[in-house]
Amino acid sequence: MCFITSRSTRAAFFCAAVLVPLRVGAASFHLPDAVPSPTLAALADYRHSYSGVVLDLGCSADGRSNIDSLWHLTDYGRPTRTFDRGSAYARIDVAQWWRLRAGEWWVGFGSGWIDSYGGNADAAQLWIDLHAAGRSTDSYFPQAHMRKMSVQWYGIGRSFPMDSGDVRGRFELAVRRLVSNSYSELAAAGGVFGETFSGAVTRMQADTPHGRSLGHGWCVDAAAEFENRSWRARLQAEGLAGRMSWQDLAVDAGYLSSPGVFVDSEGFLRDVAGGFAGISSRRSLSGPIDPLVRFHLAQTCRPGLFITVAFRRGETPTTGLGAAWRDRRGREVFFCSYPAARVGELGVGFSRFRCRILSNTWLLRDPRVASVGLSVIMP
Repeated sequence: MCFITSRSTRAAFFCAAVLVPLRVGAASFHLPDAVPSPTLAALADYRHSYSGVVLDLGCSADGRSNIDSLWHLTDYGRPTRTFDRGSAYARIDVAQWWRLRAGEWWVGFGSGWIDSYGGNADAAQLWIDLHAAGRSTDSYFPQAHMRKMSVQWYGIGRSFPMDSGDVRGRFELAVRRLVSNSYSELAAAGGVFGETFSGAVTRMQADTPHGRSLGHGWCVDAAAEFENRSWRARLQAEGLAGRMSWQDLAVDAGYLSSPGVFVDSEGFLRDVAGGFAGISSRRSLSGPIDPLVRFHLAQTCRPGLFITVAFRRGETPTTGLGAAWRDRRGREVFFCSYPAARVGELGVGFSRFRCRILSNTWLLRDPRVASVGLSVIMP
């Protein structure tokens, strides 16, 4: 840990922080999930629904953090500890959707939000110490970034059967209209000495005293599924192509000097107040969608092995290996292990109901990765 003792050295550090512009408004955006994972979808066979009308409902919640357990992110008074990773992150994704299917066509609606944080080791150590009974040091040099975005979508799609010999399959194409009624982003870099923070801050937000800037966009989704006597495969891509944009966002960029440390109970530098000197402006923001591609390959026999792969642009791909069992009544259970992430997934399906739980430990213990997904088909 680096300590700054002289006022002249501190001033030089702060001036350097202000001269280096903090960037907000990254070039691409993540979207909340719009369909179940292929592993969860594999518990139900949609082919029976093509001749009638079916309502498919689903929801999911996903949390990930390398700072602390998801259940203890707002706990206070615990012993301090040392953050031993190079960078810190925390992200929460929540989504819900419904689709009304009639034959080969469907229409749907969904909504969700994403709250993500990122920072250097000092940002994580400051968050840990502020939630602990004591401090590990008197000075920190945090660099933190936050983004929060809500999205609603309306879509229409169509399935195209592609049966050939012993292979049965279908291809699905969908177009969605995206609307965002909430967007905020903050980047901060500076120094914390005791209870005082000073440094460069840039904030961008859609909600202002002058009104709200709605974001608009579109995306194209695609999926393909094939099955023969031995194997079943599904490949789906959300946001295969698409773009989001906002007009007239409020931007505040400058230097903040405050007698209080502005770290909220959820972590990282987030709310700015106190002595702020800077420039306020308005700008437009636009960027492509980060596609989410997921693949599932499984044996049709029961019990059967399967492999699943998920990839989102800008993130490390995750690969899992699992097995599924089904009884004579059609009730099914599967387990999947993700060795690289040290995460396990458990799923069940019966009648029209499907559920999955993913975690790096027991969900009610101290997970740093946790995900839950539900889906119901109503004929």
